[in-house]
Amino acid sequence: MKHTPSSAHDEEEIAALARQLTELRQAVRRNNPLLKTVATSAIYPSLALGLGAILSGLSIYVHFSGNISNFLFALLALFGLSGGIKIALTASIVKKHDARGFSSLVKSIYGGKTGSLILGAGLAIGVCIFFLANAGLPWYIVPAAAVFISFASHALDIVIDLVEYRVLGWASLAAGLAALFFVEQAPWIWVTLSLGLPFMLFGIAGIYRASVARRS
Repeated sequence: MKHTPSSAHDEEEIAALARQLTELRQAVRRNNPLLKTVATSAIYPSLALGLGAILSGLSIYVHFSGNISNFLFALLALFGLSGGIKIALTASIVKKHDARGFSSLVKSIYGGKTGSLILGAGLAIGVCIFFLANAGLPWYIVPAAAVFISFASHALDIVIDLVEYRVLGWASLAAGLAALFFVEQAPWIWVTLSLGLPFMLFGIAGIYRASVARRS
């Protein structure tokens, strides 16, 4: 297919617009030192790597042992503990760099359209999970959760612009969509692939990115 001068010009304009959007995201992060400090920390990838590894280990254990007693309690405790650690560490970083406190960081990340997108996606997935549970299809909650994580991660990447969020977004989306077809055959394996593995990949990508940034 031949490109006319007009189509070539349009492609150049689109490419220029894409570059401008990328530069704009980077400028926003550069001009917000608090957001930059928090986002580029290796703490969050390390937590994600640990969370993904533990979740994967628990799921594989249940798959092979068939022992699901106290699994839900352990899962809730795992997410609660990791969330608490993340909030505490974030608050500590914020306290050192911004007198306005934790709310300033929350507004920087979740304010405006990004927060609206995540809230809308969360509401949709929440209703979907409620429907699946009542319809007797609980295992399909796994791909639903993975798809939500994907969209939330991509939304955060718009603001934060770090490679690990893109890795998490695409890994969660791919695994979540695949799980729609196979989750009932080996549900605990798909818990590992859809939820545990993407967080591990997030952690690995983030730790690598942070190590490269420290060397440069």
